[in-house]
Amino acid sequence: MLHSHHESAIRKIIVPTDFSDPSEAASIHLLHVIRLPFLHTTYDLNVPEAVWEDLRREAHRRMDQTCRELEGLGVTDIHPIVAESLQPPEAIAESVRKLGADLVVMGTHGHTGFAHLALGSVAERTLRLAPCSVLTTCSREDQGAQSRGSR
Repeated sequence: MLHSHHESAIRKIIVPTDFSDPSEAASIHLLHVIRLPFLHTTYDLNVPEAVWEDLRREAHRRMDQTCRELEGLGVTDIHPIVAESLQPPEAIAESVRKLGADLVVMGTHGHTGFAHLALGSVAERTLRLAPCSVLTTCSREDQGAQSRGSR
């Protein structure tokens, strides 16, 4: 699905990743958003620093691994970004604005029905918020499941 806000040459691409197979279908400015591991309420919630440090350490480890894999495929201009936010779509849109990106390419799990309602869709919300074109991809496994009607 391509959503275009304007016609222009594509010079910078942001690729949000949650390190799952569907999100590894494309690359360049790799962005991972560390999200709080629970629902935010109106009460002031303090996440222990040790929890944040573990999340940060794992995100950076996975980002380094992903960059090495891309370099092994010949991709040389990689810019890893690890951000922290309650809402990944908002963080993605903010990164687009900061970087002046022309395109966001991201994987989608392709949840439908109750799963989509319960889990929401980061890709769908990013599509609505990003001030540039958004291209979503899904894995061949997800495409096969959809064609078999198992979703």
